[in-house]
Amino acid sequence: MLETIIAQLNELSPDRRAALLVLLKQRGIDLAKQWPITQVAREGLLPLSYGQERLWFLAQWAPDSTAYHIADAVVIDGTLELSALQASIDLVVARHESLRTTFHAQDGIAKQCIHKTMTVPIAWQTVVNQPDALSCAKHLVAAHENLTFDLSIGPLFRVLVIQLQAERSVLSLVTHHLISDEWSLSLLVNEFAEAYAALQRGQTPAWPALPVAYADFAVWQRQYLTLTQELDRQLAFWQNHLAGGQREVELPYDKPKSKEPSDAGAAFQFSIKSEIALALRRLCHEQQATLFMAMLTLFALLLYRYSGQASIRIGIPVANRSRPELAGVVGFFVNTQVWQIQLHGGMSFVEVLTFVREHALAAQTNAELPFEQLVDALQPERQPGVNPLFQVMFNHQYRVEPAELTGVKLTPLQREERTTQFELILDSVETQDSQLQATLTYAADMFSTAAITRMAEHLCQLAEAAVTKPDQAVRELSLLTEQELNTFIATPVTPKPYRNIVETIFSQAKQTPNNIAVHVNDEVISYAELVDWSLTIADELAGLGLKPGSVVALCLPRGAVMIAAQLAVLIQGAVL
Repeated sequence: MLETIIAQLNELSPDRRAALLVLLKQRGIDLAKQWPITQVAREGLLPLSYGQERLWFLAQWAPDSTAYHIADAVVIDGTLELSALQASIDLVVARHESLRTTFHAQDGIAKQCIHKTMTVPIAWQTVVNQPDALSCAKHLVAAHENLTFDLSIGPLFRVLVIQLQAERSVLSLVTHHLISDEWSLSLLVNEFAEAYAALQRGQTPAWPALPVAYADFAVWQRQYLTLTQELDRQLAFWQNHLAGGQREVELPYDKPKSKEPSDAGAAFQFSIKSEIALALRRLCHEQQATLFMAMLTLFALLLYRYSGQASIRIGIPVANRSRPELAGVVGFFVNTQVWQIQLHGGMSFVEVLTFVREHALAAQTNAELPFEQLVDALQPERQPGVNPLFQVMFNHQYRVEPAELTGVKLTPLQREERTTQFELILDSVETQDSQLQATLTYAADMFSTAAITRMAEHLCQLAEAAVTKPDQAVRELSLLTEQELNTFIATPVTPKPYRNIVETIFSQAKQTPNNIAVHVNDEVISYAELVDWSLTIADELAGLGLKPGSVVALCLPRGAVMIAAQLAVLIQGAVL
């Protein structure tokens, strides 16, 4: 019956379709919840999902960028069976169509082609004789991750094994984001381990058959969002949520922003103290919140304290796998939501946490709107290399240790981030032993290591203050570390004689007459030019009868002329 209804919906006009959906709901049939994902014919080229379309566009814009490579690397302790390793990769590639997919333009429209077979050969290298084998391996992994993909040829999945010692190696996996996400990469690592273990026993892995593949999801996504009117409903929710906000958070940059930002990034890892993490969990339990909500609240408060902005926009990646049949599928499912957190200094940590919790619940029922559809609707100003709706991101995960291979042990390879798509990203991770770890990934062109280290310390201090006094106004929560407080206390303050603004500017003009005094858009004037201009205006005002103490109103465009006129009024002793 459901298949018949879906077929009829495709043939109806938008108005008749809306009427039918209302009628069905009245009879207890909610197609938005029941719309099935079905297998589509694998004939010729297939459509892309909304997310793939956006990435395809970005890849055409910057074909050499590695910002959209998804990578993982582990250290393997033990003896590897090389033939079993390659056979394991072959089994995983045969299981997941995404790993056998390439992308092509057909009449100007991007399409995907699923190949029946595709070989992903393992690349082998050795650093056994190198003095610092692990460091050499990290450089090789970085080079492996930064190799560009040819989207039209494939494969878009690479595997590298680096031998460190006789019984120690590094395994590096890299995919393009068009065919995978972080969830997918975890699937690949686990299924690779399961396949290797089964082959070592002389068996094949007992995997359940996948009911659908990513190409089926791509077709379903378009039908589901348009025919059920979910696209319009969810779009209205997010447009209302983001109304009146601004994209950028004014962060304490160490370096001026470039008009053409690079994707050069770096990362700083740190941990929340165990006792603070435990107290935060208790507070979450009391407030019926999660650690994700608490860490997001802390991050928003930190950004508020730095910027003073009452509206903080943060990008949130969501798995977008609410349908159970998608849990085991490799593909680019992850979606990005844009949260706008409203707060002010008089609110307490608990009050901001409550706002975040309530929005999280609302966002769950509007989680399937593709990010690119929101961008198209809002039509923000576009800039190469800059996300159109936000520049700060937060992600929270629960880390599960890598699966065990027979006779060997896997541990994550610790390495530095080298690219980033955003100015600042906070990743927080709950571990299986209840630790709370975090990483700040940042644009290396904008921040120094010292500034990010200080930012991490401030976040930790804010967490301690929040769990100690959760009902205190956030403006009063301590942000400074004990060392910073001691430094301020120990530093003597020598009062300086008062000088008004006119004396200060004239003094600076005498010391550095050619330095820039005013820079507004393309207009630049030096201190000497500012003083000369202001004196000229001051003389004209005096000729018009302006006397000390007079009140002057200025009606001028914003720019250097406004600054010069204000200074001229003050030179005459008048009041603005």
